[in-house]
Amino acid sequence: MKFRPFLIIFSIVLLTGCSKPLTHIMNEHGFQRFQPPHKIIEPGTLIVIENVDEKVVSVIPVCWRQQAFPTLLTPKSNPTAELEFKNKVKDTYSLEPAYLQRVKAKYPDVDEIELLLSNPSILEYPDAKLYEGIASRSNACKDAVTAREAKGDRVYTVLRVLKADATYKIIGEDRTRHVKGKLPQKVLEDLKKELGGSSISTFGQTIKGASLHWGLQPDIIAFESLPAAMAAAAATPDANPTEATAPDANPAEAAASSPMEAIKAARLSEMERKSIIQKVAILKYGKSDADRLK
Repeated sequence: MKFRPFLIIFSIVLLTGCSKPLTHIMNEHGFQRFQPPHKIIEPGTLIVIENVDEKVVSVIPVCWRQQAFPTLLTPKSNPTAELEFKNKVKDTYSLEPAYLQRVKAKYPDVDEIELLLSNPSILEYPDAKLYEGIASRSNACKDAVTAREAKGDRVYTVLRVLKADATYKIIGEDRTRHVKGKLPQKVLEDLKKELGGSSISTFGQTIKGASLHWGLQPDIIAFESLPAAMAAAAATPDANPTEATAPDANPAEAAASSPMEAIKAARLSEMERKSIIQKVAILKYGKSDADRLK
């Protein structure tokens, strides 16, 4: 099933009194902004990222977490990162003017849409757990990864996901009845689908969404290097596992000097990471490559 989000590319900017847009705050925390939010991609999902234009990329699921890492349990939250992020998103946000104009073109009764995030959580798996789980990867997932790499695609692993509840306040006027502030239920229902919501309130003119995934943190997990790194680590017990590894270091070189650290180090350079997360991500398909290979 092909999703409609290509028609729904929006950014969120802060209202008066806030210094940074929500997307920028997410980027500062290492997250790529998902628009609209959803509940599909979770930590451990394997994805391919395709450029749409200079500001947008599409995300194609290669394997769902259950296909890529079937032995992993529910991802754990990161309380420290959650508290830091929660302190940054206490304000109300407004849809970007360009996107709001798109919405108003489809729904002329809409004047403004405000957003409040609540209960943010950051879900993740430790790198070591991801490496341990590779042995149980489904055959369909292995075939899907092989097919993508044969085409020259880079397959990423989602390391972290930013999850939060949302309340959208819809401000407008039912112009057919000249009732200010009361939009028809049909308009709210349609907007609910556009914004990733799950319920509406005609009385409060709000749309709510629970546990929506707003951002992801992709990286490269070089599984093929794990056996060599583990063997090297076992052969060099005096290696310092806490020695810092430069962000731009080549994983192979890092493995030679500090094998266990190479497993934990970021595979993407800081420049690569920034280049990826600064582009808004939209979900292209609701099925993974592995689904189609079953």
